Amino acid sequence: NTDAFDRAIIQDGYSLAYPPRAMECWVTHEKNHQTGRHASLDLRFDVAMRGALGIGSSLNQLGEEELARYQRKIAFYKRIRPVVQEGNLHRLALAAEGGTSIWLSVLRDGSQAVYSSVTITQLQGVFRAPPVLCGLVPEAIYRVLDEHDTELARYHGAQLMTLGLPNDPTKGGFGCTVRSKTLWLVRAD
Repeated sequence: NTDAFDRAIIQDGYSLAYPPRAMECWVTHEKNHQTGRHASLDLRFDVAMRGALGIGSSLNQLGEEELARYQRKIAFYKRIRPVVQEGNLHRLALAAEGGTSIWLSVLRDGSQAVYSSVTITQLQGVFRAPPVLCGLVPEAIYRVLDEHDTELARYHGAQLMTLGLPNDPTKGGFGCTVRSKTLWLVRAD
């Protein structure tokens, strides 16, 4: 099953027994052939970048713009792959329990982390406080980077492990109020 919505729930369960490097995750076409659901390219990649990324789409059928987006996403995955596949995985929220799956993979030395948030259902009227992160170095400063290596913010490890990442998009947040997001946290000092 390559449907991004289903995969987020499947991966939450699979990750209880197996590490992300043992989980093959495929990006396929926008419309899933089994469910008929449409998923954005961002969502499909954000879900697939949680394990061993594979491309199941026919690259010959992609236009130049979409092919360029695939190239950017794959390049980003190659940069975060060591953290995703070798880091310690912390499941901060499960999709089956609240509609959002949030994972944090952290290198053992706390120098880098990958934050992945995938919202399957947004429950109306329910406030979701950002989950606190773990495994970081409290006194370190972390740069929060997107797929373009754009620095979105800087936070102290202690702040992230006490308050989590902000999730209000009107104030520059990027947590669980969006459909999906993968962020790279890199120690700055």
